Amino acid sequence: MGRGQKVGFRKLAVSTVALGAVIGVAVPASALSGGTAAPDGSYGYAARIVVNGTTAGCSGAVVAQGWVLTAKACFGATVVDGPPPQPTTVSVGPKVADVPDLVVDRLVPYPDRDVVLAHVLSSHPSTPVPAQTPVPIGVTAPATGDTLRLAGFGRTATDWVPARLNTASYTVQGVAATSASIAATGGANDPCKGDAGGPVLRDVGDHVELVGIASTSWQHGCLDSTETRTGATVTRVDDLGPWIAQQTVPLSANPNRFILADLDGDHRAELMVIYPNGDVHAWHNDGGGSATTWNPADVVVATGMTVDRTYFADLDGDGKADLISLGADGDAHAWHNTKGFAASPFDTTVPAGVKVATGFPDGRRLKWADLDGDHKSDVLSVDATGDVRAWHNGAGFAEMPWNGFIPKFATGMTVDGTFFPDLDGDGKADVVQMRADNNGYSWRNARGFVQDTWDPTLVRVVEGFTNPLTLRFADLTGDGKPDAVAIDPNNQIRTWPNTKGWAEMPWGAPVVIPTPYVP
Repeated sequence: MGRGQKVGFRKLAVSTVALGAVIGVAVPASALSGGTAAPDGSYGYAARIVVNGTTAGCSGAVVAQGWVLTAKACFGATVVDGPPPQPTTVSVGPKVADVPDLVVDRLVPYPDRDVVLAHVLSSHPSTPVPAQTPVPIGVTAPATGDTLRLAGFGRTATDWVPARLNTASYTVQGVAATSASIAATGGANDPCKGDAGGPVLRDVGDHVELVGIASTSWQHGCLDSTETRTGATVTRVDDLGPWIAQQTVPLSANPNRFILADLDGDHRAELMVIYPNGDVHAWHNDGGGSATTWNPADVVVATGMTVDRTYFADLDGDGKADLISLGADGDAHAWHNTKGFAASPFDTTVPAGVKVATGFPDGRRLKWADLDGDHKSDVLSVDATGDVRAWHNGAGFAEMPWNGFIPKFATGMTVDGTFFPDLDGDGKADVVQMRADNNGYSWRNARGFVQDTWDPTLVRVVEGFTNPLTLRFADLTGDGKPDAVAIDPNNQIRTWPNTKGWAEMPWGAPVVIPTPYVP
């Protein structure tokens, strides 16, 4: 986000790999030969997946808002949880020319089946993914003799790349633990290239349910195929409903549940999320602001916490953030971080913690930042008048460690639009003020914990944030300067690295970080 770029929401470049070749004796089913074109208004959950901007790709089905289920083989021999390695787009609905492409930013493979979930974002950064009713997942296995319907965007007997979804009926020939074999009925031929991952549907009363996805086929009857053998294999998904539901729970609508702080003193902020039950889950920063920043293994670092009343600040200057909780009585208690990044790293020798502040009924007004560069976090309060009061931390991690007070450290601030990041990495927190024009402006901290510490020069450091609750500043790269971080409209975490320090729009190019999906 260099000068002129917005700390806002920008188009995400994502990727995935091409469809695999031969699997066993059959090849990945990639269009339906001899099928019927789907009419407008039907199969709204059907998805066409295009790999690397070519006509190669697969089919799939929307199974949750922003999630498409398809065949793992579409993305290569090895598929891991994370961003796909080549750009991939998805279009939804029976006629792909009528809808804008979505972009894939994350793949979540199922471990032992030809199944993968693809998470999609809008190609327009400020626009959420269009709502689409997902196809229900079946809960019972198909049986031999059942008639199933397969839908796909693959090759037909006459078209290489049909622009419309085709469907055909098949009879189940046999059922195994994770797959089923099918044969065409009513003059249809085998699934073809482009049908891999296509939904295999069972009619149940007045609706359909998903029981499988297309996997392999002899491709009898497909354009440019002379194969005389017939039949296809589908991967069962009727027992994957719980797994799909677990993987597709969206990020919280409340961005205040997301906290960034360095727990282990390696100078890179970890991600913490307050769950509805009060547990705080943490993910270690392994990737330093890259697309693979968060280690997927989380730990519970605290319990019984509350949104807007839980903080992580380094009170004693050892580099590791301590835990602070503000009670309903307005008193804040702290627990010292003695173990770094670990399960329950906070010292509970004193179960109630050490009282470090009192008289703060509104947790949103409380801020923590090192104002004088002594590595110990001071405390600030943004009052209803817009004045900011500040207390200096003179004793470190101790009961009521404050030994200095400034009643008007800053003025004209707002509760949710005021931030204290050390933008230039000199150890002293600067101030950022969000304004009604949706831009953020900063004054540099020139003198530390003193009255009138701010350099009068004003620079614009944030642009285009309509909701300051989505904005964070935290050092993800470990270079000593906080980066800009946001929860974007698609509920993904984006970061802009701070490449210039305290300067006008100091940010580099944005990175989207695949983020844990939490309840």
